Parts: sequence; C-alpha cells; structure tokens
Amino acid sequence: MKSITLSNGFECKVNENVANDMELLDLLKETKEDGTAYSDIVLKIFGKEQRDKLYESVRTKDGIVPLIKSEDADYSITDAVTEILTALGTSGKN
Repeated sequence: MKSITLSNGFECKVNENVANDMELLDLLKETKEDGTAYSDIVLKIFGKEQRDKLYESVRTKDGIVPLIKSEDADYSITDAVTEILTALGTSGKN
C-alpha cells in the first residue's frame, strides 16, 4: 500500500499495483461511453471505506459530492482520481 496525500489534504492508502490492473483500464475506457463507470473506478482505487471518506472530504456546502469542478466546488472526484493515477505513474499511458 502506498500512502498518498491529495492536494485537498485527503490522506489515503492505495494499492500501488492498481495502476497495472487491466480491470481499471477497462473501467477507464468504459467512462467514455458510460459516465456511471466512474463510480466503479473510485471504488476500485479507494475501496469502500476510503471512498466514503473521500466523498466527505469533497462534499460541498449543499451536500453534493462533485464529479467535476464547479463554481461550488474547487476540488472534485475526478481531481482525486487523476492525482492518484499520476502519483502511481500512469499519466499518459493510455
């Protein structure tokens, strides 16, 4: 497990081999056709317990867990996934 602190301050531990998991690549590809697959990506990377904590760390004042940045959210779930994949050395591999 690799400890990573995201730029929003969220600390997590992820399996450093998840970036080499073909199922993750399949899910990443799937998001181009089905955006709901992003939920599975987050679960695959973070696991249920950390996913729930991540959601709380990005939740906006009105209770929304933002998928992408908006005027109400300066950090989002896509930011978290991008940071994790970059930290694991996968940026630009697909």
